[in-house]
Amino acid sequence: MSAGENGADPKLPRMAQALDRDEVAQHVAPILAKAGGWRSVPEVLEARLVRHKPGRRCVIYYRLAADPPVGVYAKMRAKGADLQTQELLEELLRDGLDHAMGSPVGVPRPLGCFEAWNMTFQEASPGRLVNEILEESGAERGMGQVAEAIFALHRSGVSPKRQHGVADELKILRTRLDDAAARAPHWGARIERVRDGCTALANGLPQATPAGLHRDFYPDQVIVDGPRTTLLDLDLFAAGNPALDVGNFSAHLAEMALRERGDMQRYSALEGAFEERYLELSDETDPASIRGYRLLTLARHIQLSMTIPGRAETSEAILDACEAELG
Repeated sequence: MSAGENGADPKLPRMAQALDRDEVAQHVAPILAKAGGWRSVPEVLEARLVRHKPGRRCVIYYRLAADPPVGVYAKMRAKGADLQTQELLEELLRDGLDHAMGSPVGVPRPLGCFEAWNMTFQEASPGRLVNEILEESGAERGMGQVAEAIFALHRSGVSPKRQHGVADELKILRTRLDDAAARAPHWGARIERVRDGCTALANGLPQATPAGLHRDFYPDQVIVDGPRTTLLDLDLFAAGNPALDVGNFSAHLAEMALRERGDMQRYSALEGAFEERYLELSDETDPASIRGYRLLTLARHIQLSMTIPGRAETSEAILDACEAELG
């Protein structure tokens, strides 16, 4: 059993308690009941580890016997409870991204925090992750819905507290590609050319009016439930070029198509539907910027494929694709 499975992580010393239903019933359930406005403290039916980055953070799913039953996601971080994202969600809800107020686009409802365990809580949203519908007949229509959702975030009245520009994006990319070259020295010259080409491309992208960006926008970050769309994991929210989110999403579709279906072009129609709908909504966004940011994201995946288990076999195909686009 791995450290993530048994709750042992020296940097997250409370993780084992957070996975113990009796401990959760004593310490967490009362906080959730108060934040949710429930009449009584609900029984904890399930406590399940969803995601774990050792030494950094984890996400736990709780199922509670409220009326009706409620799902809650808890995020625990080694560096402290993520209160800033909770405040951001409150701001976005007040700004109108609230399903309860009739909006088709929403964000999760925050349900308080437990700072002693470095935890924050959000109500689980009904529906399915976008990556689960990509092979279904209505997928292209769903891509339009996703474009409408990210456009709503970009047009929200909430002011980001951080900035993220081209220089920041290039800094991340260079760090990743330098690491990729060190891991695969036989591709060193090729990776260096991709890095230099991406740098030149990025520095030539036109300026854009900054918007509030998701900054990590990909199919696992979006839930669809009929006509409703929910945006997840907004902890990187920052002001920048909205084309970044659009290009990032498209690149992840291409990478997922390669990794899961063996064909990077498999979801090209979905990419097209997503980008087309976004451009219909935004007459300020430059299509060339979307393609540029798509390439920067794809280039990052050269290194990510080397470090994430099970993805190594896609590294050269991603490198080939980046070279082809730059060429």
